[in-house]
Amino acid sequence: MLPRFLAAPLVLSFLAGTHAAAQSLVFRANASGAYDHARQLVLPPGFGAGEFTLQLFVKFDTSFPVGPATGADTLTHWSDANIAPFSAPDWWQHDNWLVDGMNYGDPKQGSFGIQIYGGGSVRVLIGDGTDAGPGGCYTVQSPTPYYSILDGGWHEITVFRKFFGVNEATYWLYVDGATIAATDTFVRTDLSALWSTWSGFPAGEEGWVWGAGKRAALGTGPDAPDVKGQLDEVRFWNVARSNATVEYLLVATGTEPGIASRFRCTEGAGTTTCDAQPTGQCWSLVNWDASHWSAEDASNQGPNGTFEVFCPGTALTCPCGVGGDPAHGCPNSIWASGAYLWAEGRASVTDDSLTLITRHLPAQTSCFYFQGDLRENGGAGVFAGDGLLCIGGNLRRLQPVTAFQGNAYFGRQVNTNPPIHVQAQIPAPGATREYQLYYRNAAAWCTPATFNMSNGLEVVWIP
Repeated sequence: MLPRFLAAPLVLSFLAGTHAAAQSLVFRANASGAYDHARQLVLPPGFGAGEFTLQLFVKFDTSFPVGPATGADTLTHWSDANIAPFSAPDWWQHDNWLVDGMNYGDPKQGSFGIQIYGGGSVRVLIGDGTDAGPGGCYTVQSPTPYYSILDGGWHEITVFRKFFGVNEATYWLYVDGATIAATDTFVRTDLSALWSTWSGFPAGEEGWVWGAGKRAALGTGPDAPDVKGQLDEVRFWNVARSNATVEYLLVATGTEPGIASRFRCTEGAGTTTCDAQPTGQCWSLVNWDASHWSAEDASNQGPNGTFEVFCPGTALTCPCGVGGDPAHGCPNSIWASGAYLWAEGRASVTDDSLTLITRHLPAQTSCFYFQGDLRENGGAGVFAGDGLLCIGGNLRRLQPVTAFQGNAYFGRQVNTNPPIHVQAQIPAPGATREYQLYYRNAAAWCTPATFNMSNGLEVVWIP
């Protein structure tokens, strides 16, 4: 757990950073044998030796339908397949490749991949030297596809390996800061030893391919479902970003501890994109032209409104003198970190794509978001149940939701109807509003109360 904040309330601003240029890579529809893709032959030094994190931002093209990605539709559909892991040797070979670093000679030795499957869910494939079953590699994915990122918005995908016990490791998958899945293994394989030499990979198939299936892109195998859309800000870390800070870092400066590489995709022209860190590494962009560059940047998209986290639960402010993690609410009976509320999307009355997201809740608990127009007690909050009431003024209860696997979504990403700005009655010129999540937590924890609260979140709506 991260150190507690024991003093003034913490405020985190989710604002666009300063960029050399607003750009991103664009993967488009392909013809058979002519795949646009990025080829990465060299990974950052030491990446995969110990704990590590891969973080990236994507925005997919939703003009392509969801359906079987087979036959004539292999290159035009987002795959709706949801084949049970380990049910067949080729169970992972039917979905859209975001990055394909698989070892097709022996998938358990050094494979890595990220796929979009089941109509928009994210899957990670890992080969750490142990045989996971048919197909060879481990998977990190939710039990059932439930969180689709095929919504036309930007999304953050984070994969990290965290050690525990004596020799064990956990691979975690986060999307937009929310835990999607975790897979435990009983080894701590030095993957950098495989990735630095590509030993055991078939000749000509070394490295990672972004945007397409490796064998299809390199001409060594049949057509395979690829991705269509944008890729930006790919970051490699030689540390495991902590669970509590995955979602904070929308913009990286390159000075953060453990950051090894940042492919910012800001070149805007040409057939390479290079590391902003001093490694000298570049990706080759194949079948690439001016149409494969976008002026849009994942973390600098123009006016989106402003989001500010406030009213964290600390040892000084929580009812029972025990604080949560930085920026989180007070602890609950399941999570010592407390629940954490933040936002994704655009807070605009005319173009509302806002989603309120809360994680670290009791599984499948009843909850609802509510809105105020001021910060209670100057933003420090007052006791309420096992937590803090952070917002005040004119309170408005919004649509009830049910947490799923400890996460609660409300807004564009889950097709909330009517959208947030309608339920919240935001006026046309925009307005500043405060939000918080109330959730049931009947288990004995702190006080006799049966409910708790997240942190507070201020949203500045624009017209």
